[in-house]
Amino acid sequence: MRRLTTEDLVEEVRSLLDETNEKTITDSDILSALNRAQDTCVNTLAVQYEDPLLMSTNISMTTSYTIPDSLEDRIEKVEVLFGERYYQLTRVSYRDSHLVDYGYTGSSLPGYYYVKGRSFYVLPEPSSSVTAKVWYLKDPLPLAASQGRITAIGSDYITVHELGDTLTSGFTGLNSYVSVINGATGEVRISFQVQKIEGTKITLKASPARSSVLGAAVSGSADLSASGSILDDYIVIHGNTCIPFLKKPVANAIIYLTVADLKGTKLNQDVTLDAQKAMSFLGRVESAWSGRENTCRVKAKNGAFRRRSSSRFGR
Repeated sequence: MRRLTTEDLVEEVRSLLDETNEKTITDSDILSALNRAQDTCVNTLAVQYEDPLLMSTNISMTTSYTIPDSLEDRIEKVEVLFGERYYQLTRVSYRDSHLVDYGYTGSSLPGYYYVKGRSFYVLPEPSSSVTAKVWYLKDPLPLAASQGRITAIGSDYITVHELGDTLTSGFTGLNSYVSVINGATGEVRISFQVQKIEGTKITLKASPARSSVLGAAVSGSADLSASGSILDDYIVIHGNTCIPFLKKPVANAIIYLTVADLKGTKLNQDVTLDAQKAMSFLGRVESAWSGRENTCRVKAKNGAFRRRSSSRFGR
């Protein structure tokens, strides 16, 4: 599969824009529009086909737990460990929580949960901490310009093929914090603070000024060797990614949504054709059925699948 970076997306968008002056629309304008388009595609997936965004984490809790950094604080399912098996909790409205909780405080295992603010609460309240598995929808990181592709890795430094122009060093500002991005998936491997920059060599601080930035941990340079970082990974300003989490056909929908957005808002051009193409790719996103081929959801809604099923199995 072709690897897409934010630079690739920007070039694709520019190739489709009818600009009379390339300075009319900046790379920053394009990145902002790309992120708006990504939000549209993610929301479409969340409603139609949430599987690519589905994540889970195991936690230890008693009464409540803060919802992980998820799309719109959306929880899909909560399970608790009892013996060697996980059992699903039933979600209830906060309006009915008193009916469940009444007279049951101190039980050994909860059976329900409800959401309040950015936390969820289990009921009845267990007498001791329990192990829970929380299923939620991932909120993809914002897209930003790459600050370089890694060409060498040392004990406390990395070298990149070309240094980005946003990175800083020797300060406590956010632009001195970087994340190493998995070049294949767009996931963050690890984050550091920059100590100094010499050409394309970036030396990392042994002890960062902050242990976490924007809710994500920041490590010291000694953790670089154990981070799994490899050549051809990327670095980016902390809190972002330069590799789209969602691949085709979503990437194509993102490109055409961005083009339609910029033509309409920046160039005052007709966006009918670009919007139609974007909707066509979004339609493919909505009808994506990978992983659902054995479910009634596909058989009931996809005419081609129904006909194929009937012809092959005689139904």
